Amino acid sequence: MRYLTIFILSILSTSLSAQLQSKWDETYGSTGNDVANSAIILNDGNYLIVGFTDSKGSGKKDGWAVKINTSGELIWDEVYGGAQDDEIMDVVEMPNGDIAFTGYTQSIGAGKSDFWLILADENGKEKWSKAYGGKQDDIASKITLGIDGKLMLSGNTKSVGAGNMDFWMIKIDQDSQGKEHGALLWKRNIGGKNADFIADVKQSIIDSTYYVLGTTTSFGNGSGDAYLIRVLEDRGMIKGNKFFGGNEYEYGNSFSFTSENGFFIVGASMSNSNGIFDGWILRLNSEFDSYYSKNFGGKKDDKFTSVIKSGNIYYVAGYTASKGEGDFDGWIMAITEQGIPIWEMTLGDLKTDKFEKILATKDGGFLLCGITTSKGKGRSDIWVVNLNK
Repeated sequence: MRYLTIFILSILSTSLSAQLQSKWDETYGSTGNDVANSAIILNDGNYLIVGFTDSKGSGKKDGWAVKINTSGELIWDEVYGGAQDDEIMDVVEMPNGDIAFTGYTQSIGAGKSDFWLILADENGKEKWSKAYGGKQDDIASKITLGIDGKLMLSGNTKSVGAGNMDFWMIKIDQDSQGKEHGALLWKRNIGGKNADFIADVKQSIIDSTYYVLGTTTSFGNGSGDAYLIRVLEDRGMIKGNKFFGGNEYEYGNSFSFTSENGFFIVGASMSNSNGIFDGWILRLNSEFDSYYSKNFGGKKDDKFTSVIKSGNIYYVAGYTASKGEGDFDGWIMAITEQGIPIWEMTLGDLKTDKFEKILATKDGGFLLCGITTSKGKGRSDIWVVNLNK
């Protein structure tokens, strides 16, 4: 039986404090390790979950995509990859219904691991794929469909740059034909002498600027700081950047634009934490000035991984070892623009259960996906929970 705990922290209105219920809770996987990294809601209203599997496929790990309906029933699943490790990290749906995946591949390409772009049809059948990178490790974590209709792959590179890991962004023309499928339009690396990691990328519909969030160990106040960069759509020129954090380690994991074109950032903070890491929120204005920075958590390890905005409320997901039933439990919290928590809830059993992505569903609820070792068929399974009022 799955245990669910709800904490009502502050009642602002009847609708906001309404307790969410688990509409359905499903796992997907087999005897090995099956992990979700991201998810999207498709134009047909169904859900697409992406990650990796070593339960089946051609290699050690294969990229895996799972399409399910609004009741959690499997529509199709497809594996992608070769003889080595291959993993899908993110996905977007194209205007014509095609699906574009990104991640990394060790089965093709020039280096130890390369950025990986796969274009598939609406049923997940691969049309073509391409690797991008140098002789070292290059790992794509985000894919963004630009306002101009072109794809941006973003992640980290050891093949180029100033340090042992740099931010790396490459703009792709996915409509180029023949041998030039996925032609490279431009590329940009960003970083210092140490390791710098991209976590989230979004494009502003107001000025077409890309905003890039990650973590830097090259700059900042502590061992690691959240790092936000403004990147122009044309050729990736940098037009501003700033780091945020205290004397210890901070991760920037995900962000949402605010109603005033600022930023609501979530991640994890070791500075002034109650335990190891705390879940961390940071609100900035459009000029990267901070309104507030707040920690949430207990005496153990707690992290926020994903955020969405609905109305004037931010819904934050992640995982906690300080609360709940198991080693780690999935964690969701509702927070106002002023940084005031409204409610929080944990979901999980006795082992490890984590949320990596939260989406707002069309019926007013939420879809959360991640990993569970508490139930399922294998060592770890993709875990998807649909919450509704």
